[in-house]
Amino acid sequence: MTSWNNRDMTNNLLLPYVDSAMSPEEVSATLKTLPFERNIFKLVANAPTFFPTFVKLLSRAWWPQRSLRSKDWQLVVLCTASLLNAPYEWDVNEPVARVLG
Repeated sequence: MTSWNNRDMTNNLLLPYVDSAMSPEEVSATLKTLPFERNIFKLVANAPTFFPTFVKLLSRAWWPQRSLRSKDWQLVVLCTASLLNAPYEWDVNEPVARVLG
């Protein structure tokens, strides 16, 4: 798989990360409910009317009643990341997969 070593990286953001201390109350509360910090959520939080609903929808994917176990979900994500040569997805999900076994 391609690594980050041969990718051009920049710190120039077209859309800034949302600071929960400076965001609307509902966005701030939603950011605080997340079990881990991910920059993608800080970007999506720039849409304050969409973000809380989006997180509620996303959280349904992790309900105990779902049919695909978390461990199996992570394996699917890692296989897809490998097939699509997507180092970011691999880097973000590989530690989670290790925790889940």
